[in-house]
Amino acid sequence: MGMKRFLMIILSFIFLGGAVTGSALLLSGCQYEQTESGDSQDGVLDDNQNNEGNTGESTDEATDGTSDGEIDNENSDEDDETETKAVTHNFYVIAQFRTSSSSYSDASTSTSSPSRAISLRWYDSNGTISWGGTRTVNSGASNTSGDGYIYASYLHYTYDGWIRQGRYVQIASNGPSGYTCVGMTTSSSWTNTSYTTENTSTRYFNGSLYSSKPSTSESVTGSVYVKFRKIYDIDFHVWTSVNTYDSSAYTDRDALAGVGFSTPSSVPDFDGYTFIGWSTTQNDTTPTYAPGEELPDSLISVGRTFYACYERDPYVLTINYYSRSATNSVSLNVSTSRGTLSSSSMSLNGSVKLTADGTSTHTVTISESSSYTYYIGTSSSATTTSYSYSWSPTSDKSINIYVVQRYSITYNGNGSTSGSTSTTYKRHGTSATIAQNGFSRTGYTFQGWATSSSGSVRYDPGDSYSTNANETLYAVWEQTTFTYEVTYGNFYGTNSTSVIVELKKGDLNGTLIDSQTISRGQTATLHFDENDFSSDGRISSWFYKFSNSSYNYNTYHSGSTSMTWIGGFMSSAVDKDDGSFDVRQVYTITYNGNGATSGSTSSTEKVYGINATVASNGFSRTGYTFAGWATSSTGSVVYDPGDTFSTNANDTLYAVWEKSTFDVTLTVNFIRN
Repeated sequence: MGMKRFLMIILSFIFLGGAVTGSALLLSGCQYEQTESGDSQDGVLDDNQNNEGNTGESTDEATDGTSDGEIDNENSDEDDETETKAVTHNFYVIAQFRTSSSSYSDASTSTSSPSRAISLRWYDSNGTISWGGTRTVNSGASNTSGDGYIYASYLHYTYDGWIRQGRYVQIASNGPSGYTCVGMTTSSSWTNTSYTTENTSTRYFNGSLYSSKPSTSESVTGSVYVKFRKIYDIDFHVWTSVNTYDSSAYTDRDALAGVGFSTPSSVPDFDGYTFIGWSTTQNDTTPTYAPGEELPDSLISVGRTFYACYERDPYVLTINYYSRSATNSVSLNVSTSRGTLSSSSMSLNGSVKLTADGTSTHTVTISESSSYTYYIGTSSSATTTSYSYSWSPTSDKSINIYVVQRYSITYNGNGSTSGSTSTTYKRHGTSATIAQNGFSRTGYTFQGWATSSSGSVRYDPGDSYSTNANETLYAVWEQTTFTYEVTYGNFYGTNSTSVIVELKKGDLNGTLIDSQTISRGQTATLHFDENDFSSDGRISSWFYKFSNSSYNYNTYHSGSTSMTWIGGFMSSAVDKDDGSFDVRQVYTITYNGNGATSGSTSSTEKVYGINATVASNGFSRTGYTFAGWATSSTGSVVYDPGDTFSTNANDTLYAVWEKSTFDVTLTVNFIRN
C-alpha cells in the first residue's frame, strides 16, 4: 500500500467518526410535514424518503468502519486515485412571499437585513454536513460556520466534487421579519389554498448520494421554492372592569396573509355581563363580529385590534322561601306581570328567580296553594294571605318570604235569631282573644261559648285561645222569654177572615201580654216571661177574635166538627205549642112569625159544612094553626120543625098559618008581605 492510500484510509476513519455523530444530530432535529394538495409535492416526499434511507445506510457504513467507496478504492490501482471526476450541483433556493389571497411573488436579488431565513447545506452520505466547495449567492447572503443563509431572496449554489452529496435546505429561524415559512416544494406555482399553516421545521433533500466515485461527470440541477406568508398581528382585548379594557391584549394571533382567521369563540364573562362578540370599537354594544366568526382575508391586510363586546345580563330578582311557622306544610305559587320566572312554585328553603324584562315595574304575586290559610310577606309579622311585590329593576335583588299559618275561630249563633260575630284569626304560635258575642236570640240571654252545639260554656268573650288549630265556637243561651204557638189550619166558609190570637195575664179579662193576627196557614208565635203570670200563676190564651166582623165564625180543633174550647191556661214558664185550629163560618136561620099575634122563635146557628135543625115554632096566631116554615112570607111550607137545614147561608123562615076559626056574618033581610 502506497503512502497516498495509507493517508486515504486514515482520513476515512477520521471522517467516518465525525459522520456518525453529525448524522445523529441532524436527524434528531429534522422532520417532514406534508403540505396541502394542489401543488407539486412529489419531490418533497420522495427526497425525504431518500434522505431517511441513505442516512441509515450511512450510519451502517460508519458502524462497519468502511464504505463502498473505500472498498472500490482498495481494489483500484493507484492510477485511479489520481483520476479526476466531477459531480456538479447547480440549483437555486428561491423564497416566495404571499401578502394576500390573490398574489404572491418570488424574492428578488436585492439585499435586505431581516433575521436569518434559509440555511443551505450539503449533506454527505457519511453524515458530514457542510457547504462544500464553491457557491454563488446573492449579495445579501452570508457564510457562517459552514452555513449559507438567504434573506428574502434567492441563492444559486454550484459545487464540483465527487464526494457523495445532495442538497439539504432547512428553515433556520421563523423567517424574514414579518413572515413565516409555510412549506417547501420544487414547484414554483402556489395556489392560496395550499401551504396555509406555519411550518418552520420542514427540510428538503434532492439528488443522489453516490456510493462510489462517479465514472463520469454528473450534475444535479433544479430549484427549491420556500413558501412564506406575511404575518399580521391581531390583538383581542377584554374588560378588566366595567367599560375598561386591559392594557395588554387578552390574546393575540398571528394571522397569515391569504388565510384569514377566526375570532375567539369565548372569553371569561364579566360579572353581570355576557360576552356577545367583537368590535373594532371599544364598548360597542352591537358587535360587528360574532364569537368564533371566520373573518375574510381582506380584513387582515393590516394588523387589527378587536374589543370584546358585552351585554348587560338581565337583572334578577331572587325570591327565597325563607321561613315557615305552621302545622301544615305548604308550597307557594309565584306569578309575575312581566319577565320570566324559573318556576311557578317553590317549597320551603327553595327559591324562584325572576329574570327582568326591561326596567319597567314587575309585579310579583305570591300566594299559597292548599286548603289551609297562611299569612305571607317579607317579615314574620305578615298580615295578608297573599303578597305582591313591585320591582323596578336597576340591580339584582333578593327578598325573603315568611309564611305563618293562620287559624280561624268561627262563631255559630246556635239558634240565634239575628246578628253575627266576626271570625277571629289566630297566628301560629301566638294566642288569640275570643270575640264578644254579636248574636241575639229572642227570649234568650247569651251565656258564653262552647265547643259543641250542646256543650257547656268553655270560653268567655275576651278569653285567650292558644290552640294551633281551626275551631268553631257555639253560643250558649239561657231562655228568659217563652213562646206560645198555635197554627191557623183551614178555613171553611164563604167569607174568609183572619184570627187574632191573644195572651192575657190571668183570665180572659186580664192584661194583654202579646197578640198576633194570622191568616190561614200561618202560625202565631207569642212571647211571655215569668213576670207575665198572674198572682194565681196563670196566663190565658185566647183566639176567638176575628178580623172580619161582618160575619160570624167559630174555631175548632183541626179536623174536628165538634165545637171545642181552643186555648186555655198556662201555669209554668215553658214553651207551648197548642197545635192548630180550623175556622168555620157561622150562618143564622131567623124565624118570622108572619102575622103571629104572639110568641117568638129563637134563631138557629148553621156552621159551614155542618147541618142545622130547623127550630120548633114559638109563634101563635089567634084563629090559626101553625102549618110549618116557608122561605117567603107567602110561600108554602118548605121545612117542618126538626128538619135538616144544610144550606151554607143565612136564611129567614116564615111561619105558615092555617085558619081554624071562621067569622060568620048573617045578614037578615025582612020582607014585608
